[in-house]
Amino acid sequence: MRWLIKGATLTENKELLVQYLLGNLSEEAEERLEQEYFLDQEKWIALRAAEDDLVHNYAGGRLSDTQRRQMEASFLISPRVQARVELARLLLDLQECRQSGCRSHK
Repeated sequence: MRWLIKGATLTENKELLVQYLLGNLSEEAEERLEQEYFLDQEKWIALRAAEDDLVHNYAGGRLSDTQRRQMEASFLISPRVQARVELARLLLDLQECRQSGCRSHK
């Protein structure tokens, strides 16, 4: 797979995808990225994985204040994303409950 930024590391490319999802790229950079992931299934999968990580990190309170505000202002306006965040929160609560021996979730 050719990466989104030629010669960049996996981490650098993942950060680019997160910046895209948070609406931090220029219009030109967004268009280039969209062309790439629409033409390359592996890049599409990488984008979906970055989205999953972003939702999970938001639900778990692991984003910086800036990223949290950006997510709430742009990415979280989608009802689909809101539902994914709620599901992630429920799953995190269930995991925490099971680890602590909580009996209210079975």
